[in-house]
Amino acid sequence: MEIKCLQSITQIDAAIYQRFHRQANGSVFYDYHFLLALEERPLLPHLKTYYLVAQQDNALLGWLPVYLQTDVDPFGVLTASLGYPFDADTRALFSHVMHVSDSALLHTGDPAQIFPSFFTALEALAKEEQVLSYGLLNLTAKNVDGIQQYAPGWQNNFMWNRFSCDLRPFTSLEQIIAGLNAEGRREANRQKRKFEQSGGEIRWLSVHAVDLHEITALCQQTTARNGTPHYYPPEAVRHLLLRTEAFTRIVELRQNGRLAGIGIVFIDGKKLHLWAVGMDYTAADFSPYTLLYLDMYRFALANGFEILEAGRTTQRIKERLGFSAVPLYSVTKRRGDYV
Repeated sequence: MEIKCLQSITQIDAAIYQRFHRQANGSVFYDYHFLLALEERPLLPHLKTYYLVAQQDNALLGWLPVYLQTDVDPFGVLTASLGYPFDADTRALFSHVMHVSDSALLHTGDPAQIFPSFFTALEALAKEEQVLSYGLLNLTAKNVDGIQQYAPGWQNNFMWNRFSCDLRPFTSLEQIIAGLNAEGRREANRQKRKFEQSGGEIRWLSVHAVDLHEITALCQQTTARNGTPHYYPPEAVRHLLLRTEAFTRIVELRQNGRLAGIGIVFIDGKKLHLWAVGMDYTAADFSPYTLLYLDMYRFALANGFEILEAGRTTQRIKERLGFSAVPLYSVTKRRGDYV
């Protein structure tokens, strides 16, 4: 087995990579087109893109995208969990990008052979690039358990929660609403009535059926209002959506033709990922945020999806709307301590 360090995903044949991606049960966040878009138009400042690749006889056995970045901690979660002074200029080497809430170390071969070699290669790269910290972010407990035995000396820390809902016990939106807590039921039913009375409209659209400038501007305005103005740069988001159009849908919520809210949704097998939202609460008499979640439930049930993923942050609202917390962790090292 050989470990290579590539600097572009185009150095691997797309068909070969996509076959490996399917065999490794990779999520949409490791799809060839998603990774290519991030490489071409980074969402956060990337100084360099690397791919650690395990190969044997030209067959892919393992894959880890790694990004040399600055401004790696827009939410302050790494500073809080690791205790490192991550400022805007701090160099770090992380996998995956912060916009991904389900990182993994993709592999089809023997983890005992692949994982230690990957961690050794990552340490060498960290030394070469003189970073403060390096490792994997936003890992579920299951993924941490799968790699931690092969990473002695690496730190495992809780980061934050992502929010998920298993739809398999439900058959209707009414059943889901009935199962919410009292506050959630009242709010869901109240906003549903207001939506119906206002003549609101919700549409699930392909990427090419929407005004991408309008969509991405609303995303950027919303994240800026929440204190992270550079998290969804409009040009890079537009590029990502065009690259990933095959598995992306845009949910538009309007009243009297005016855009009140949007959701960017990735389709991933039997799972829907709500990746980004944009809201203009002045444009409608109903809450576009609440109606977006209710319509995601409706759409998922009508189309046979089993899991809804709603990303991180806004914990209280998501739990009120029926989502459960899934803890996410980091597995990292600080370069000065270990290399």
